[in-house]
Amino acid sequence: MLDSERHDESWWRQATFEGKSVAAALRARDMSLLFRFLRSHGYSRTRIAGCTGLAETRVRAISKGTQQVTAYEVLERIAEGLGIPRHMMGLAYEDIAVPPDKSHDNAPSLFAEEVPAVVTRDDVEQIISLASLLTSWDFAHGGGVARQAAEAHLRWAARLLRQRCADGLALDLFAAVARLGAVAGFMSFDANNQSQAQKIFEFSSECAATAGDPHLQAKLLSHRARQAIWCGSPSDALKWLDTALDLGRLTPAEQAMLYTGRARALARMGLRAETIAAVAAADRAFERVGAEPERPWMKYYDQAQHLGDTGHALFSIAMNGCATVEAIARLNAAINRHGDGYARSTAQSAIKMATLLMSQGDPAEASDLGLRTIRRLEGLQSARVVEGLRELVRVSGQHRSLPAVAELREAIFEATYA
Repeated sequence: MLDSERHDESWWRQATFEGKSVAAALRARDMSLLFRFLRSHGYSRTRIAGCTGLAETRVRAISKGTQQVTAYEVLERIAEGLGIPRHMMGLAYEDIAVPPDKSHDNAPSLFAEEVPAVVTRDDVEQIISLASLLTSWDFAHGGGVARQAAEAHLRWAARLLRQRCADGLALDLFAAVARLGAVAGFMSFDANNQSQAQKIFEFSSECAATAGDPHLQAKLLSHRARQAIWCGSPSDALKWLDTALDLGRLTPAEQAMLYTGRARALARMGLRAETIAAVAAADRAFERVGAEPERPWMKYYDQAQHLGDTGHALFSIAMNGCATVEAIARLNAAINRHGDGYARSTAQSAIKMATLLMSQGDPAEASDLGLRTIRRLEGLQSARVVEGLRELVRVSGQHRSLPAVAELREAIFEATYA
């Protein structure tokens, strides 16, 4: 707390608010009730923000119940700042950072050294540079290659959140960690380590919310929606995307990304008209790209990316005979416009296009495109690309007697099952 007033454990245990036990709320980590209880005892939002290190807008949202606190790091700061005994909130007393991936317990740590006692601007810039580097690597090589390194970097960066920051750097640090978490989580998602990706996305979302950065929040909500769609929960994806769109102050590329995500979810639900309408909304938003500066992590969302992502969104309904020509046209344009640094995006669009061509009765062109794509996969490790190839095998079954299709199927088996 910023002043000398601190309450002992008995005060917290005996307190009630709105007919509920404050101690029970602490056990349940109901920060909304906690903050409203403190307001009733004379704490202003400014004071709570100062005690906990949260943005005042974040305190208001938590108090209203429109945002929840789930990240361990943030719960720790609330307990420490408000003088709440850690065990009353179920917090351990040992040093805990982002949960490591337990499947690699024997992997060497990349950061054995101690974190700095005071976080400086150079430390924050280092995290941002790491995020940019890993993002480029992910686009070019997929999440399977450097995922462990990204998570090790994130665990180190998360430890900095416990350190004292130079003046004015605290929110910048949370934003930088959120940005690094976005790429680390997406790498786990791309490698099909969904439980780890979910943990990282949740942690990073809390960091973005603490930083008060709606642009980072929107990006992470988009990632969580993509994961929900992949895991078969398009309705959950729509909730994440609607939450992001409600943030306001979003750039045209961010809006296009989110409307495209809505189209993906709606297509998975079989809602054809709604999918086409969402793609149209994404197109309208993309037409305004360039009207204002985009955030650094959105620079990838160029015309090729937009065409590819909307083509992917249309794919699910195109497989059932709706908007097939439009989906193929968008995917083909994306393939031709992606640069060399976007090997995964190019491969994904090519595989989706080949699958559509195969399903629509053009096995020769589909096989040619599929074989050309497989020959370019060297150095790319992506579970999502592998799953796309396996879907192409399933769709090609009806044409397996054709020599070109047989060659394609054999090449896919060697690339994905060997």
